[in-house]
Amino acid sequence: MIVLGCITLFIFLMRFVIFKFRESPKFLLAKGHDMAALDVIHSIAQYNKFPAPKLTYDDFKALDYEEAQKLSATSSAPLVTPQTGPQKFFPRLKLVAVTSFKSLFGHLGALFRTKIYVYLFVVLAVA
Repeated sequence: MIVLGCITLFIFLMRFVIFKFRESPKFLLAKGHDMAALDVIHSIAQYNKFPAPKLTYDDFKALDYEEAQKLSATSSAPLVTPQTGPQKFFPRLKLVAVTSFKSLFGHLGALFRTKIYVYLFVVLAVA
């Protein structure tokens, strides 16, 4: 156990001293660091000797604007108004909850698309 621990510690330290890893562009975009993501994309292209991508910061801003427009269109109405009352509040609340759930966990739907995927997921989860 001590030998394995020492090897693991050595590799862990090498990761910071020798190998210079950068965050993935997807992670940086999710955290709102658009310029850093663009820098990583350009450095990957340069390392792989590909031409620099034509992607710009303005492209990211345009996508952010479109996403904000979609979100505001679905949630522009208040949940409860004096005219709607509780009979219209709960369906609206359900819509907001389902939309939020789908935005958080929608990408996991591929795990349960077919019976074999469900079976494999359950077997691996149990293992």
